[in-house]
Amino acid sequence: MKNLFLPLLFLIFSANYAQELQGTRPNIIIVMPDDISFGEHSYYGDIAQTPHVDDLLEKGQRFSNFHVSPTCAPTRASLLTGRHEFYSGITHTIFMRDQMALDQVILPEILKENGYNTAMFGKWHLGDGEMYRPKQRGFDEVLQHGGGGITQNYDHSADFPNNHYNDPVLLYNEKVIEEKGYCTDIFFDYAINWIKKQKKSKDPFFVYLPTNTVHGPHEPPKGKEGKESIIENLDDNVGKLMQFLDTEKLSENTLVIYFTDNGAKGGKVKGLRGGKGSASEGGVLVPAVFYWKGKIENSGKEIDQLTGHIDLFKTLAAFAGDTRTFDKNKPWDGKNILPLLENAESTDINNRYFVAHRSRWKKGVPEDHKYAEASIQNNRFKLYFTAKGEKNLYDLDADLSEKKDVKNEHPKIYQELLAQYNAFWKDSKNYMINDTIKAPKTHKPFHELYKEAYGEEQFNKAYKGQLEYDTFKKEQNRLSKLKVKK
Repeated sequence: MKNLFLPLLFLIFSANYAQELQGTRPNIIIVMPDDISFGEHSYYGDIAQTPHVDDLLEKGQRFSNFHVSPTCAPTRASLLTGRHEFYSGITHTIFMRDQMALDQVILPEILKENGYNTAMFGKWHLGDGEMYRPKQRGFDEVLQHGGGGITQNYDHSADFPNNHYNDPVLLYNEKVIEEKGYCTDIFFDYAINWIKKQKKSKDPFFVYLPTNTVHGPHEPPKGKEGKESIIENLDDNVGKLMQFLDTEKLSENTLVIYFTDNGAKGGKVKGLRGGKGSASEGGVLVPAVFYWKGKIENSGKEIDQLTGHIDLFKTLAAFAGDTRTFDKNKPWDGKNILPLLENAESTDINNRYFVAHRSRWKKGVPEDHKYAEASIQNNRFKLYFTAKGEKNLYDLDADLSEKKDVKNEHPKIYQELLAQYNAFWKDSKNYMINDTIKAPKTHKPFHELYKEAYGEEQFNKAYKGQLEYDTFKKEQNRLSKLKVKK
């Protein structure tokens, strides 16, 4: 009886404890900068100074095993849907394969249903066409650029022509506007001003703040130089936001979540292998922290269970008081991690998997890339498929750098992870709808918006400037590669 009774007490205690944050309905702010990771934060030893993010990492509940997708649009889709990005059709960052399927119910819509006011400021990257944009996907207030970044100009993914980080042209609630200042400052200032307006309302708010920085082309604020100044500007804005919350007495009722959208190209720490675009830990393991003053703070122990961006959908819905299961119960789907936020040592979500895939294959041939630059992991082991399709098993507890293949020592784990990955692939490939769409030769909705706002003559002038800028950047990249080779 004793052996049966104690586990029963534990289950009862855990269930009651896990309900403390359910339905508490805090204001929610997600800050997600682009293309930086551990190596770009002074908290983890980088030369760029990030005292305000460091302070947030010190005060909040840190996650040491928090994962995202290998690149930009996939991370955004998974964050907003609580499922791997393939389920919303995302298999690339361009070629119209970054369009999040219109039948997806996404996080801001769920929060709105539960009484939240919602806003987004920054990088959307889930479709440029009108019906795909955030204003039509559950956000009350939106300030955004186009494509996957300011200045971007691909045939099927483009920002406003000849746009720049300083004094950018932006889309504000579906109206084209010209702003003064640096893009990151503008996005944070708009967020702060919108939050001020929410103080008059009794409703909680949700702010999604995915910055385009520190994504290339690394244009610094006026009068500054180098990538470090872009990172430090981002940090200054995080400090400005946190100070504002304190001054306005909002910190006690606001959950701030900070993490990055994928691994970085450089600045490796922890011995991680790979970076952006890789399914190795260097591409998908990122710094993450949750902070709610007086509610979720540094527990003295980092949460080391397998978690990720994919968990935010169910977790934030639970914070909002939504009790639905959303009928997404695959082993690789997102989980409600409230139990971990209440008790860093909780084991409530141990039985799960995390899948990463670089995707970006040539259109129409996903099956050829099933095992190319992909991975599946549980809380300890990771099955990694190289770009050539080789299969390696790593014990991440002992080998976070992914150097020693241990599939011969753990054949059952290898077979289990391979079977789960195969099941994931078979299930998810039916949703890769963007791979089958008939895309036009070019698809640049933000160019059309610019033309409508400013006329054909100004558009042609701006587009000429865009082509000159593209040529300049290509030459810069060429010279940079030559310098590296020397």
